[in-house]
Amino acid sequence: PMTATHNITILGSTGSVGQNTLAVIEAHPAYNVYALTAHRNIGLLLTQCRQHSPSFAVVTDPESADLFSALLQESDCDTELLRTEDALAQVACAEEVDSVVAAIVGFATLLVAHHLSLSGDTLEMMRAVLDSNFWLATHVVVITLGYAATFLAGAVAIGGV
Repeated sequence: PMTATHNITILGSTGSVGQNTLAVIEAHPAYNVYALTAHRNIGLLLTQCRQHSPSFAVVTDPESADLFSALLQESDCDTELLRTEDALAQVACAEEVDSVVAAIVGFATLLVAHHLSLSGDTLEMMRAVLDSNFWLATHVVVITLGYAATFLAGAVAIGGV
């Protein structure tokens, strides 16, 4: 069961997945934005920080982080900018965080996943799926259909179908 406030970190909040996640959060007051991260889109990140008041923000591009720090100081926002090397992992693995939306690509995602795996049992979130044959079967079918759709799209793209 979800606690009264469900804290969420969004890695890549300025991209389309991150923006859509924030739109869903706006419609559900039980969710709280704990941290937002971006690479370079600091204008949108500042707007998001003003709107959602996260405890922390991370900007991974050093030049953009300098600019964002100045913008944050000039704003009326209480969000703290984290600038450490492991800041993404820090906001993803914080004890206060209930869920992480990883809307980033590349090696950064692997680093975050590695840090999350160090915190203990990663199968706890899968309990609902594993405890029920219905959900396990549904999960397997959906994953298989996803692979089939990807294969079909590839075949169509190269003219094989």
